[in-house]
Amino acid sequence: MSLKVFCKAAWLRPLGVAACLSCALLVGCFEEEKTGVSVIGVNHTDIDIIEVSPTGGRGGIVSAYPHGTSGNVCCITIPTKWRPDLTATIAWQNASIAKLDSSGNRVLIDGKAILIEQLRKSKTVPIPKYESAEDLWIHFFPNDEVKLVVSKYSPGHPKHGLPDPELPGISK
Repeated sequence: MSLKVFCKAAWLRPLGVAACLSCALLVGCFEEEKTGVSVIGVNHTDIDIIEVSPTGGRGGIVSAYPHGTSGNVCCITIPTKWRPDLTATIAWQNASIAKLDSSGNRVLIDGKAILIEQLRKSKTVPIPKYESAEDLWIHFFPNDEVKLVVSKYSPGHPKHGLPDPELPGISK
């Protein structure tokens, strides 16, 4: 290899490295910025929700008593800035229910009620527009209706984002 060719190649090497770094930085610029937020379940039904996963996977991180809320659980990430096509897949399971006979009485074996495990459910729902990434409130309504709210305000507050159908124990 001649000295002249080596010099040209050595001179091009820094440009190649700079070009690669520039591409890597540009790719990073197009990634969506995300923020970690707490998750709170709000149960508007008569049935315990024993497991909720805001990412649609197994292993619930939230549970909520009938007509009440769960505690805050940290954290999942959502885009820092809202965009129109945002959705989340929410998976949940209701508590087991007692098996009843034809008279409506609990079926017992050795003095213990026979429980029927409820099927795991899943639904993909839109995330409504939010100004800033705050707490993710997952509202469960009868007939497996699920609505999401991203807000720093609790249900019942005028700025929460959903009208509150009278949840006992939730301050207004």
